[in-house]
Amino acid sequence: MSPGLSVNLFCQDLDRVFDFYRQLFELEEAVEHRSPIYRALRIAGSDIGFHAPAAVALLNAGALRAQRPSVAHYPTFHVDRQTEVDALCARALQLGASLLKAPYLTYYRAWQAVLQDPEGNFFRINHYLS
Repeated sequence: MSPGLSVNLFCQDLDRVFDFYRQLFELEEAVEHRSPIYRALRIAGSDIGFHAPAAVALLNAGALRAQRPSVAHYPTFHVDRQTEVDALCARALQLGASLLKAPYLTYYRAWQAVLQDPEGNFFRINHYLS
């Protein structure tokens, strides 16, 4: 297994922050991931993602944001198979992670788990379905 990685930002003004990074680094949008509450830019073989405020509730991260308002970014680990999301989620829990959202089918056709590491850092494990 060789997971990919993207970093995601929680934004108050999704379009403004997305356009800032797009223009600053002259990056291409990953249009296949665009939604009303999410944008992504291709960078160095991976993505940088941008979430609108509605994503906080969707990802079940409201309590985390309330406890740690400075949490504004987090990694997403991309894997090749849906079964890897499930297996890695179980392994993360065995290693001391906390589950924020069990593996589920997202509205953008990804199989995803949302967790916190042992120090409370937010992260996702994701597989895009074909």
